Amino acid sequence: MSIRYIATAGFLAALIFPTLSAAQTPPPVQQSFVSLTGAGFKVAGTFLVPGADTTAKAAMVVVTLQKDSTVAVCTFSLGAWENLSNNVAATDAKTCDVRAP
Repeated sequence: MSIRYIATAGFLAALIFPTLSAAQTPPPVQQSFVSLTGAGFKVAGTFLVPGADTTAKAAMVVVTLQKDSTVAVCTFSLGAWENLSNNVAATDAKTCDVRAP
């Protein structure tokens, strides 16, 4: 694995899994990218995971969204992210995992 992938995974884990125990963390809720941005979530960061670093062998884009203390992590294939305005991935309810404190 590349150092970039490990650093990205560590950063995302820090955002998603706060220092609370697993018993206190509610399970993620899945929502679409369009519904989250429509609800006021703002893009906090985007990360490109090269194809060699994924099990699917295709490049993936990880997008983190934030609204107040709620964080969402969305994953897209590179092609879906490039064509997001006219793509089904933007409205797929399984695209983003949302965690609230």
